[in-house]
Amino acid sequence: MAKRRALALLLCFSFVASRTLLVAGQERFGNPTAGISIAPPAGWHVMSMQQVLDNRAKVRVPDERLQAGLQSATAPLFVFAKYSEPHAGLNPTIQVVLRPRPASLPESATAILAATVPTLQRTFPDFRFVESIRATDVAGMPAATMRTTYTLRTAAGGAHKVLARTWLVPRGQFLFLIGMSGTVDGEDVAESEFTTALASITIDR
Repeated sequence: MAKRRALALLLCFSFVASRTLLVAGQERFGNPTAGISIAPPAGWHVMSMQQVLDNRAKVRVPDERLQAGLQSATAPLFVFAKYSEPHAGLNPTIQVVLRPRPASLPESATAILAATVPTLQRTFPDFRFVESIRATDVAGMPAATMRTTYTLRTAAGGAHKVLARTWLVPRGQFLFLIGMSGTVDGEDVAESEFTTALASITIDR
């Protein structure tokens, strides 16, 4: 249960050293150790680990154990934001996390992703599916994806409705979690930017 709770927290809030690559004029960020690279949308900002931690500290969830788990969740490989931080509203973000694949979880990507849902429902009382969990592929590798909404609440009393897109990509004894989140309407839904970023991902086999 603890492993499922930790995995679920990574889906919503997620620094290993990375390097910037230029491929055909396109800026890419790669992590050779993890074997993954991505080209963020043009003009988006790289978030530092300190900015990630600062944002986590602002989030409030209804369960004390989940709140504590949020602060200690695995650091992401990459986080990109549409606007520079600090940003007053909901800042569309892309994050990529690599973590060990718990042996206690199911084999299939869809089953692993489904195992995180109960924790997400406890964390966000208004958690809802926009698109149910289904099989897909990312960078030519079998994966699972879902699209959900929930309200992100802050210590300052703010409340932001989030449209979250999540992909889970198993690879051997590890798995990648890719999260792309924006507003539910308006220009910060960022659908085209997320589609382009997802298509840019490469993963070593």
